[in-house]
Amino acid sequence: MPKQPFPKNVPALTHKLMALYGLPHLIHSMVLLPLVLFIPSYYADDLGLPLASVGMAIAISRLLDVFTDPIMGILSDRWHTRWGRRKPWLVLGTPSLILSTWMVFVPSGKVSVVYLFIWTSLLFLSFDIFDLPYK
Repeated sequence: MPKQPFPKNVPALTHKLMALYGLPHLIHSMVLLPLVLFIPSYYADDLGLPLASVGMAIAISRLLDVFTDPIMGILSDRWHTRWGRRKPWLVLGTPSLILSTWMVFVPSGKVSVVYLFIWTSLLFLSFDIFDLPYK
């Protein structure tokens, strides 16, 4: 494949545009970092669940990504709308991402390992919907 020269009239990226592009990754980091650092000890120490069970629930829900990541990638690649292929997924994934994040970090009622597994699974699925098309 022959190399094509880089066009000379390409406008420079502005700081605003770069910040807007990086914003979804900031959201990603603001949720996932506390999830792996704070949630296991919170559910074990404060809510009384066995730490091994908490770790297993999070690990199994994370393993579901093995199946959901490729599916989301295929859907995102084949999705065509007037808004583009990627932007609708960011909009569609946001409400479930907010809800699942809230339910994991601010659990209501009696909390169990099943509760944690369901909501972390939905959280990771929401990240797939939100984040994979963005990347």
